[in-house]
Amino acid sequence: MVAEVAEVRALVHVPYAQHAARRTEFIAALFTRHRRSLLWYLTRLIANRADAEEIAQEAFVRLLGTPLLETHASRARNYLFTTATNLARDNYRRRTARAEGAHISLDDLQLEANDPQPERLIDAERGRRIVDSALRDMLPRPRQAFMLYLHEEMTYERIALELGVCKKTIERDITLTIALCRSRLARWAET
Repeated sequence: MVAEVAEVRALVHVPYAQHAARRTEFIAALFTRHRRSLLWYLTRLIANRADAEEIAQEAFVRLLGTPLLETHASRARNYLFTTATNLARDNYRRRTARAEGAHISLDDLQLEANDPQPERLIDAERGRRIVDSALRDMLPRPRQAFMLYLHEEMTYERIALELGVCKKTIERDITLTIALCRSRLARWAET
């Protein structure tokens, strides 16, 4: 450790151009010595091991580009870890801004045709007939209330005004109509 500190001091106090090779060797030794702990640290910050490797390499490159390196080896280590932490934060911000986690690759995506499958068309048509039959079996007011609610998208209050009954009556009529349609469809699905 003492020799390492002396070597760093010698590199820092001597002009960069004259000892670029020795400085690079020191940084390479520093990186090699702390690579495992740096990767372990980055893997704890980032779930993706490949991204952690990439950030560790980028931290090394940034350390190489630093004009004045700290004279103490532990400070150089701290600089390496601080640089890696900042790069991990930048990586997180970039991924969050691009919403990379929300994207699905085309290889993972199972493409389907936009046209419904023939059996779905038949099932939908049969379901419509069952609902139409249920509506025909109802009294006129609940059927009309349901149709105004469904097709005209009217509120319960407007339907109540239109049919001359209270809002609670319309709520009950629509709820019972929906329940009847669901029960008939459920019976059909069981067969």
